[in-house]
Amino acid sequence: TMAVLSQACAASEKHQDRAMAQWGWGFTDMQWTGTDQQGRWFSVRGDATLQGGGARSFADGMDVANIPGSTNTALPSIESYEQRYPVLYLHRGLVDDSGGDGTYRGGRAGSWSRILYGVDEANALPWYMGRDFGAAGFAGGSEGTRSVMKIKRETDVLARLAECPSYDELDGEEEILAQQMPEFPFRSGDVVWVQGMGGGGYGDSRATQDTPLQ
Repeated sequence: TMAVLSQACAASEKHQDRAMAQWGWGFTDMQWTGTDQQGRWFSVRGDATLQGGGARSFADGMDVANIPGSTNTALPSIESYEQRYPVLYLHRGLVDDSGGDGTYRGGRAGSWSRILYGVDEANALPWYMGRDFGAAGFAGGSEGTRSVMKIKRETDVLARLAECPSYDELDGEEEILAQQMPEFPFRSGDVVWVQGMGGGGYGDSRATQDTPLQ
């Protein structure tokens, strides 16, 4: 629908400024349920709206804009998650160079990684979109980066917390998760990485493809 509307807007002298590339879409999340340190049942999701906005005909796309029509959503603070639930974040931030190239770049996606903290196990239920295709560019712009959800099992992250290790610095059995799959046990020492979709670029992609954005 957005592609059709953008084509119509781009052909209109009056509405050319409303044409844009495709935005990232859908939720990108992993839900954990289990029993916390005090024996209370808990259920916690992650930050599911880390999608980049599509580039516009006059400007870059918005970073971490969520899906079209939901740009007024907000992310809870990391500290609020960690206070309420047995979780510990390793990072949350923007993904460098994740928007599609073009005369104007797509908005950057966000990513986060975290572990269980203070409990041995929880049930994990992942679901996301965009692993096999990204937000399309428009008028020669390129596709934004695709979403991904992956885990490393049986790492030594808890013994290395003082080092603040990144996901990539940890050794473990890695698995790229399917977009939909049954619930499975997530254990102490396992690490999850979640990344949203970057927005599509607008215009000739050669304009920015050799200029990394950080």
